[in-house]
Amino acid sequence: MVMPRGHGHGTTTAKRPTRRVNTAESSRRTCGGPLSTVRKRATYAVVSALILTLNVTAPSWAISLPAWTTLPSTTALQSSIANGAGATILSSALLSPTKPKPSYSIGALELVGQNTCMQRGHFLTIDPALVAPCVLGDRRAAKTVVLVGDSEGEMWLPALNIWGLQAHVKILRYVYIACPPWHLPLASSTPNWTNCSTKWHNYVEDAIQKLHPYAVIATGMPDVAQEASTKNSLSTVTAGMSDFFRAIQSATPRRVILSNIPWFLTTSRTPVACAMFNRTALQRCNGSPRTSLDATMTSAIQSTVANKLATVLWTKQFFCTETVCPVVVANRFVYSDSHHLNYDWSLYIARAFGQKLSPLLGLPQLP
Repeated sequence: MVMPRGHGHGTTTAKRPTRRVNTAESSRRTCGGPLSTVRKRATYAVVSALILTLNVTAPSWAISLPAWTTLPSTTALQSSIANGAGATILSSALLSPTKPKPSYSIGALELVGQNTCMQRGHFLTIDPALVAPCVLGDRRAAKTVVLVGDSEGEMWLPALNIWGLQAHVKILRYVYIACPPWHLPLASSTPNWTNCSTKWHNYVEDAIQKLHPYAVIATGMPDVAQEASTKNSLSTVTAGMSDFFRAIQSATPRRVILSNIPWFLTTSRTPVACAMFNRTALQRCNGSPRTSLDATMTSAIQSTVANKLATVLWTKQFFCTETVCPVVVANRFVYSDSHHLNYDWSLYIARAFGQKLSPLLGLPQLP
């Protein structure tokens, strides 16, 4: 079930008055006269037909996505990561990137045929960072999976979209950048984030209760806005995570946490900057599971799972060997900054990711 825009908030869209156009006058205003008008109409017809064709043939934002069978399986991905862990030289293809694709949001072409993903109504006027809901994966599927998160959730969308298309699952995205789903206190340095801790959390949890989705996937940082003067304690993060899952517990029996990826928050350079600086000594930039996986988040997730509030997909396997988390794998930058995976990497690991996610949700094993 896909919620209409403005879900439950009485949002309406005013109709614009019809404007009559004098064709002859319009033609005279263009440098090409009537012929220009004909050309414009022909071009418009071709573009409209193309968009209509894309809508029919692509039930989701599947345009320009890699085919499932071209992506590495779980085993093949681990082999690629191991090779990356031993690499020392940055590939010439990555030496001079114009910008190493840090974006993990939806491209314009991929939005063909969709209504806007921005939530209309008073939420948007209060805080334009709100983005929900947006439908990805197989938009005609009967099963709906809800993704809830901050930017840590947003960065998984390329992988989730490809998985949804392959597994025939519809994905509803509920993302508020810098606002994790966990019920966390606001730091004194972030007094303007009450929308996150009150309106947004209530909105998402109410929506999930009404949807009764097949499953909910949640992920996020341990702090609101990631600008807090002090980091939240383990007990605070654990309580906040537990409170979120208790709030949606009756809506769905399938609740999954995506564990945090390796973070490079304490290094002097981001992974990409480090790789560019150490292009003949990449090993200096790599992280490790011990130093790059946040211990607070790991412990909070373990407690939540032990209390049977959720299951977890440990994501270390998509980034690290047992000892090394390389920053470059298969001629790709793995990370876009200190704590987000790269768009290209999210696409690249989609098959391996899906092969691990489907069984957790009681879905058939994917090839």
